Amino acid sequence: MKEHIAFGTCDREAVRQNILFLRCSPGAGRRSADVLSGGITVPRREGEAGTPQGDIFMAIRPESEEIMEDILQVGIISSTHGIRGEVKVFPTTDDPARFEDLEEVILDTGREQRILAIQGVKYFKQFVILKFKGIDNINDIEKYKGKSLYVTREQAVELGEDEYYLADLIGMEVYLEDGSRFGTLTDVMATGANDVYCVETQEHGEVLLPAIHQCILQVDVENNRMRVHLMDGLI
Repeated sequence: MKEHIAFGTCDREAVRQNILFLRCSPGAGRRSADVLSGGITVPRREGEAGTPQGDIFMAIRPESEEIMEDILQVGIISSTHGIRGEVKVFPTTDDPARFEDLEEVILDTGREQRILAIQGVKYFKQFVILKFKGIDNINDIEKYKGKSLYVTREQAVELGEDEYYLADLIGMEVYLEDGSRFGTLTDVMATGANDVYCVETQEHGEVLLPAIHQCILQVDVENNRMRVHLMDGLI
């Protein structure tokens, strides 16, 4: 199942500090994307355009220094709903119905990870209302407001062609066509048409590169290396 969330321009400082994992697709606009544990993204603002079909997950940096690389965020508990243990979840996927296909999620309390079996799914405005098995009282769940819900990496949608986890992009070394080092990819910005890669360079400061095939020539995740063509007007 493909899914995505429509984003506007992210809080770039928050992204620099927190976001780690997002799948991006050069040349095809924003496609499906998974964010692993360790990041934060800002939902789109009112009136901003949506995005093509795909998967996007976001994740909050855990309190521990150890990054939980095998889980992906699918939502954030916004508040309680009623007094019987239900919660409002802000879905960090553009297809909230994906929760109906999940048997369980992982709750990161900040101190531990708890597996919560999903008993019921319904909807209220932009929120998903979840009921977990064994949690029947508001007092049992209220303390987890603001905490993130995750799934295992195996439960995520597989990467398609030209799609990458942001974790694999952030920190990637960027080289020009002649083999000279250009800079380091530090940020990914969402725009209406395509993503924009922010590259910190020593000579030109921050340079914004559109994630399109004419500019992004090669992404070598295994060697943490990207080869780019500097189109006219980029520097």
